[in-house]
Amino acid sequence: MATLRTRNGALLLKQESVPGTYEAPDPATDGILVEAPTINPTTQNVETDEVQGSLDSTAPIVGGMQVTIGGAFYLKGPGVPGEYPEWDLLMRIAGMAATQTRTDITGVTFSVTGASAEIADSGDGLAALTVGTVIHVSGFANEANNGEFIVTTSAAGAIVVARLTGATAMVDEAAGENVTLRRGIAAVEATAGGVDSITLQAPWANTAQLYRGMPVALSGNPAAPYISQILDYTAGRVATLADYFETPLSASTVASIPANIRYAPASSSIPAASVTLYMDGVVYRCTGAKATLSIEQTAGGAARCTYTISALMHEKDDAAVPSVTYDGTRPGIWRNSAMLVNKRRAALQTLSVDLGNEVIFPPDPNGQEGFDAPIITRRRMTGSMDPNATLVATRDLMTAFRDGTAQPVAARLAGGSAARPGQRVGLAIPSALYTSYQPGDRQGVQTEQIGFFLQGQDSGLFLQVW
Repeated sequence: MATLRTRNGALLLKQESVPGTYEAPDPATDGILVEAPTINPTTQNVETDEVQGSLDSTAPIVGGMQVTIGGAFYLKGPGVPGEYPEWDLLMRIAGMAATQTRTDITGVTFSVTGASAEIADSGDGLAALTVGTVIHVSGFANEANNGEFIVTTSAAGAIVVARLTGATAMVDEAAGENVTLRRGIAAVEATAGGVDSITLQAPWANTAQLYRGMPVALSGNPAAPYISQILDYTAGRVATLADYFETPLSASTVASIPANIRYAPASSSIPAASVTLYMDGVVYRCTGAKATLSIEQTAGGAARCTYTISALMHEKDDAAVPSVTYDGTRPGIWRNSAMLVNKRRAALQTLSVDLGNEVIFPPDPNGQEGFDAPIITRRRMTGSMDPNATLVATRDLMTAFRDGTAQPVAARLAGGSAARPGQRVGLAIPSALYTSYQPGDRQGVQTEQIGFFLQGQDSGLFLQVW
């Protein structure tokens, strides 16, 4: 008799065209790298109390089955800005809608002059890459010519670039390779600025909140390129940022949005997924899945997401664990990164947020199990953090708590592997209403234990990958 082991497993998700109808996943594209997956089928038994001339009870009546699947995964990017991470579908069935912001310029007409860091295009297709635009370059034969750059000089047929971080030199390369230059929103100069906002201009859109929750690269002023996050964006093209700038931003500031994926809460069009869980020789196939999840970031550690999936059981069968393809990147570390409370840096150990989705199985005697595939009926997003205590003159969280003053909270994960393009992760909470305050102690250091509620209709939390 075979002994089945818990570590030899795999989790795959496939979006369903018809919610509740199982669709087989592709191990080459649908795997999610998770920790300690578990499955818990529960039946809705009817406990009976019939009398039949004995003190013994009659057996319960076995009813329909519901399934929960749990585990954890790390928030990590796929390694290319603007591409979906492998955990994309799990985030979307938890009610976090994805927006992809990405434009590609591709061709075999690009060459490099290394001494001047110039990328030329014999097809004259580079005019859209304005000064200050962040681009990701891939496809050149010389690896030194690939990576993340910011445009310093722009023309239709050539751009001069500088590395966004680091100073690795480029080398001469003739045209001929299939090259991709990828951007998000091209850079424009601000018309005005302040300590935490900039006013932009066309061709940036005049659609309110279009860019809300996205990362933004600032250059010119500040002199060195700096990544922030957009907490609010008006129809007048005013972007409110997650950071406070001691030297106010100004008309010398240039803003560009890197290619990215943004997740934001949704209340409609939440997809359902088929879940396939392999566990060392057996496979569980489930349908109609929805989820809830929580995210925890710890200083010096990786951002870890704990999920609970609710689904209907489709079948259990014998099957070997397939060879699953994952994106190959590793999680970043929350060091050399950013943690901001009310737009200023704050030292802490842990930041956590919980989507708080209420997932129910609507009763339906027409359904195979006596109820339909699960749906999300309510969301209550909450969080907690434990910043080091400060003088009141520096930060007064107790007064903000007592007065009911909401403040923004933001975090950016940029250390370790997350220093590479396409692997950065950010969280932006535009309006955190403090719901509890308690002085604390962490190894002899005074702390403030803070609970908060994430305010906003479909805007309490934004998650960025870029």
